[in-house]
Amino acid sequence: MSIAALVTAFEARVPSARVIQLSNPKDKTATAKNSTQLTNASTDAHALFIMHAGAVIDTDDSVHVFAGVQAMEAVLLLYAATSTSEAERHLKRAQEVVEAAGMVRGGRDTIQMATSSEVTTTRDRTDIPDFDRKNFDGYQADPPRGGELEDPTNTSAL
Repeated sequence: MSIAALVTAFEARVPSARVIQLSNPKDKTATAKNSTQLTNASTDAHALFIMHAGAVIDTDDSVHVFAGVQAMEAVLLLYAATSTSEAERHLKRAQEVVEAAGMVRGGRDTIQMATSSEVTTTRDRTDIPDFDRKNFDGYQADPPRGGELEDPTNTSAL
C-alpha cells in the first residue's frame, strides 16, 4: 500500500471534520485538511506496521487497511499530544491491532524455512549434520542438567 493509498483509506473512514482536526492540531480554526501532516502520519503508520506486524500494508487486505487506519489515527494523536496519556493509549491500542493483523495475515511469524541441502545420516551421536559440522567447530554445548558433557572424540560408546 502506498503512502497516498493509506491517506485515501483514512479519509474514506474518518469524518471530514475529524480529519481536519487531527491534521491541524495547532490550528483550531482550520477549515481544510493538512495534506503534509496526513502524509507524514501515513509514512509513520507504515513504519509502525512494519515494526509490529513484520509486513508491509496491503490495500487489498481489509485487515491491513483497518490496522493501518488505526495506526494513522494514533500517530496523528501523538503529533497533537494535547493529552499524552490519551495519545499513548491510542498508540498502544494501534500497536496491538497491527500485531494482530501481522499474526492473522502473516508477518514475521510465518516465515517458511527451506533448504537445498540433502539430509545425510551419520553414525556419531552429535546433533550437528555432517555438512554443517565445520560451521560449529569450537562451540561446546551446555551439559545436561545434573550431568556432564560426553567426550565427542570418544567413539567407544558407538
